[in-house]
Amino acid sequence: MKRRTTVTPTRSLSATTISTPPETIGAGNFLDHACATTDVRAPKIFLDKPLVVQGEQSLDELSLLQIKVLSCRLAASLFDLGIRAKDPVAVYLDESAGYLLCYLALNHIGAIPAFLNSGLSGDIASAYIARIGAVAVIADAARIEILSHTEALPETVSLYDFGVIELADASKSVAAYRHHDDDPVLLAHTSGTTGIPKAVQFNHQGFFHGVRRQFGKTMGGRVLCTLPLSHASCISVLMSILLRGGQILLQSQRDPASLVAAIEKFKPEMFAAFPKVFVDLCRLDLDAYDLSSVSWWLSTGDANHESHIRKLVRQGSRSVEGIRRKGSLFIDNFGASEFGYAIFRNVHSLDTDNYGRCIGLPFDWIDVAILDTQGTLVKPGQVGLLGVRSPSVTAGYWNDSVTTQRTRLAGYWLTGDLAYRADDGQYFHVDRISDRIDLSADTLFSCALEERIMRHVPEVFECTVVEVSGSEGKALTLLVELQPREEDTVGELAPRINKLMESWGHPVFTSILKQSAHEHVGLTGKKLKRKLRSESSTTPIGSR
Repeated sequence: MKRRTTVTPTRSLSATTISTPPETIGAGNFLDHACATTDVRAPKIFLDKPLVVQGEQSLDELSLLQIKVLSCRLAASLFDLGIRAKDPVAVYLDESAGYLLCYLALNHIGAIPAFLNSGLSGDIASAYIARIGAVAVIADAARIEILSHTEALPETVSLYDFGVIELADASKSVAAYRHHDDDPVLLAHTSGTTGIPKAVQFNHQGFFHGVRRQFGKTMGGRVLCTLPLSHASCISVLMSILLRGGQILLQSQRDPASLVAAIEKFKPEMFAAFPKVFVDLCRLDLDAYDLSSVSWWLSTGDANHESHIRKLVRQGSRSVEGIRRKGSLFIDNFGASEFGYAIFRNVHSLDTDNYGRCIGLPFDWIDVAILDTQGTLVKPGQVGLLGVRSPSVTAGYWNDSVTTQRTRLAGYWLTGDLAYRADDGQYFHVDRISDRIDLSADTLFSCALEERIMRHVPEVFECTVVEVSGSEGKALTLLVELQPREEDTVGELAPRINKLMESWGHPVFTSILKQSAHEHVGLTGKKLKRKLRSESSTTPIGSR
């Protein structure tokens, strides 16, 4: 077996001077420690979309002192409105730092912030709010209007307009709630690829566990973060950066042109995003931009494509033994909405070759198992259910004990993924359980097959394999996006792709269709294969 080269991210110099959080600090009160150990007056958070709160001027940068004061004033106002400890409160805003402010304010009084993705429709948002038993919703005016026209929202739920909540006077304070280890601090949403999102419960210490264990190893003093502000991953990154005294730009505009402009202006050492953002970036001619400040590209979520990673690590620069060298590291963190921190890490550089949907090794505080449906460990090389056991795993789905129990097997939390462990200990992800394709003569793993096609047909920028049902039974469809400026057509590539399928011993595609860059993409950037399966048809090869 080919020996794999392992890259270890270098320790951040800025982190070595920062105090490690004591055991009393967790996700519910992390800001207290950041304020006690770092410069509270220097700007730490920069915003591409200014934060607007009642009675304050528009803010495009924030110091820790400003964040602390604003969140305490908002906490006092919410307390006056009747919000109390343990109350679930939904937060449904336009993409802005308002999510962070609400997270801090609600935790200050011991209430439980429940984030909703800003792109959710009113009907789904209302159903979600009802499911979690929220006592109130903090929303902007546009989303309050949306909610007011839905039928699922219980009449007992109070609606508060974030833009008009009058902040309490700074002299008026509410005693900070004292969090215990298992107190809930956030109800985070899943991607909702199967319908209404599930509410993932994160607790004070569980949500903070990965941040604590990786403290001092986080890279870069300046971070450009494109993770949705309504997602748990963004709060996790914010905790890490602010606790070690770093600076972070929260970028809500995620189109490629805005992103490269932000990199050139802010000059981050680290760029953090979901995989979809990296896919979009790679549609550009990256050599045309100054990305030299970037030493680390940090992805969290699904495994990234080899061709895109190789393009990105050619950009940027990093210090190697004190010498600045061309090229960067791509940190491919594999995780899920149910985990307060990533599960696996695979670090790529110009010199590594750990691809083929290799997700690397789990973090050392995580126990991973590949199981069969009965909960028995399978042999190395055999595909099975990915199970995880860790303090950082969710406590469960809020108000949904049945689904919580169904995701547990043999003491492990099932991620919904199919994977295998290689002989050298590295792990490989092959598919989501729901996307595995079972044909009469073959079982195909769509994610692994997509990666294989992209590797052997470099004209393909991205592709999606789906199973469709036709008059003659199940069949395969391939949706293809070609490389920018690629002159070949999908129809011209189709015979070559199907010849590869035959050489691999797989059935050929009955249809190979062109797909657009943003077709069938969910709110968190995931391809909605469920929707693709229902809409795809056995259209003749190359006809679209």
